[in-house]
Amino acid sequence: MKNNWFLSLVFCCAVQSSLEAQSATQGSQAAVGPNASLFVSQQSEHSRVWSKVVAKTNQLGKVFTTTNQAYIELATGMSHWNAGQLVDSVESLGIVADGAAGTQTRYTVHFMGNANTAGGAVRVTTSDNKTFTSRVYGLAYWDSSSGASVLIGSLQDSQGQLVGNNRIVYPNAFTGCDASIEYIYTKAGLEQNVILESQLPAPASLGLNNDSSRVQVLTEFFAPPIPQKTTVQIKGVPDDALLDFGDTKIGIGQAFLTQ
Repeated sequence: MKNNWFLSLVFCCAVQSSLEAQSATQGSQAAVGPNASLFVSQQSEHSRVWSKVVAKTNQLGKVFTTTNQAYIELATGMSHWNAGQLVDSVESLGIVADGAAGTQTRYTVHFMGNANTAGGAVRVTTSDNKTFTSRVYGLAYWDSSSGASVLIGSLQDSQGQLVGNNRIVYPNAFTGCDASIEYIYTKAGLEQNVILESQLPAPASLGLNNDSSRVQVLTEFFAPPIPQKTTVQIKGVPDDALLDFGDTKIGIGQAFLTQ
């Protein structure tokens, strides 16, 4: 694939990492030698405590065992509760009648077949039972020096494609520019990305300042929960970039070059 600009902006449903979550005992074991084995002695949604049982023989020839903590494994969303039990999370999407869905992590997600579905193409339900229904509205330039904004491309009909196990791509998703929308379903959260496959027009060609303009991915949310907002400075410009919904947070978007 040719070089593309990869914009990861606006909507990243990142599950909060917390090692204070309720832990549970699990008896899975993995042999590591004739006198020792590793097993999960404690588990939460974001961590596992691996312990080791070692057999020893004392001077009288009596065999006894000791249990020692070996290491702690950390990963956001590695497990989730299902029917009262902690089970391993799986980053896997499946085809359903009207699109695709993922149900094997701390949150569930449903994708409509068409990115331009009225009322929202993506529905996320979090572990604390909050629902986010959204769709991308378009791409725009925003000039911080003047406050002016110009829409570069509007969302158009685009049929989603399941790529691998955990990616949905809506190709040619905008009018006025060559760009696709990508969603990545992970144990930690949902990423919404826009892949630019051709050069956007210069801001100056649209009456904006090249030096003070930036690309925005505009995303519509339909009746979302109310977040707590933290205002941060981006190159000296105030922006409500950190949104806290409880277990789910939306952070600052990024842009970078990819192959």
